[in-house]
Amino acid sequence: MSIETCDHLATLLKAILRVTSARDRILSDNLRSADQPQFVPHDLPIGSLVNHLNAILDRIEALGDTSSWAALDEIVCLIEAMGPEVDHDAKRLLASDKAQYLRYQQARMLQNCISARIAKRLLMQCMRSDHPLEPDRSASAAGLAGMLGHRRCRLDGQVNS
Repeated sequence: MSIETCDHLATLLKAILRVTSARDRILSDNLRSADQPQFVPHDLPIGSLVNHLNAILDRIEALGDTSSWAALDEIVCLIEAMGPEVDHDAKRLLASDKAQYLRYQQARMLQNCISARIAKRLLMQCMRSDHPLEPDRSASAAGLAGMLGHRRCRLDGQVNS
């Protein structure tokens, strides 16, 4: 992988890690606040983000040119602009079946945790040097691993540090 491609991917992966971190806080608040009267659950618009990312990746693939990775800057801008929105499905579920609502939030937390772990691993891979002519990024990868920590995802939706 070229340094330029890796740099574009690293920028995208760092943005994804910021989103998963923000989403983790939002989903945790959804669980913590479920007993509060008038609480309204929120989430980030992940579905629309995935649709935009797929469209950009399709465009890159259609061009058949890895120099087109710069188009990923578009998705980074979208990620940076994202903010929480009312989660209407979760709101309806909380009003009708709290136990199901809690399972729904736990499943979302697990999905988010898995996404974060994948992004971390890919970013660490990107930071390693596999080519003798590329700068050695292994120290950066080790620093990144320590900075990000290693959260473990459990099947019950809980997260272990």
